[in-house]
Amino acid sequence: MSRLKLLSVVLCLAFFSSCITFFDFVGKKEEIRGNKLAVISGLKNQNSVIFARIVTEELARVSSFTIMSQQEISARLGNYPSIIRGPYESAYMNIIEKYDNTDTARLNEIQKKLGVDNLYVIWAPVHVEMQIGGSTATPYQIHAITQFFSYPGGKEVGRSMFKTMYAEGFVIGSNVPRSPEDAIRYASEQIAVKIAKKTGTLK
Repeated sequence: MSRLKLLSVVLCLAFFSSCITFFDFVGKKEEIRGNKLAVISGLKNQNSVIFARIVTEELARVSSFTIMSQQEISARLGNYPSIIRGPYESAYMNIIEKYDNTDTARLNEIQKKLGVDNLYVIWAPVHVEMQIGGSTATPYQIHAITQFFSYPGGKEVGRSMFKTMYAEGFVIGSNVPRSPEDAIRYASEQIAVKIAKKTGTLK
């Protein structure tokens, strides 16, 4: 098999196998007490902000949650996006998860300012180039981690950690996203549908 064809196969497998767990309950569906939801970017970097924007759009499209827009979140918080300590202890080449590390006190303050029933927070701290020698394309992975909190009480009821990818350059025979936003949009569509199905809010 040529290196070009090998790269095509690798990209297909990596892309379609890397986005597996988009939302898992750690609590009970009944612990989601209200219908108002805000999607929060947990970091100021571009990938986290894009994730928050597109997941907001997709949840508004596929779920019966009342979704607060990113514009309204920014207006109410003033300083948004900002850096919120997330559920990991390190994030260099991979995310090392540590779910009790999240700054829940900060999230409680955000929830009070927004007046929503639920927060879905997403951090995308890792953006790495995949090394494939002799190829005509350069693949990249974006790693993200999320938590879903329900109020009052700020109970964590859901979480996920996943990767999505895209490729720059010349690729034959691979239906692979070609930009970070394309990759994030693919993952965000899956996230929104998964959340809506598991919470019983799918339109």
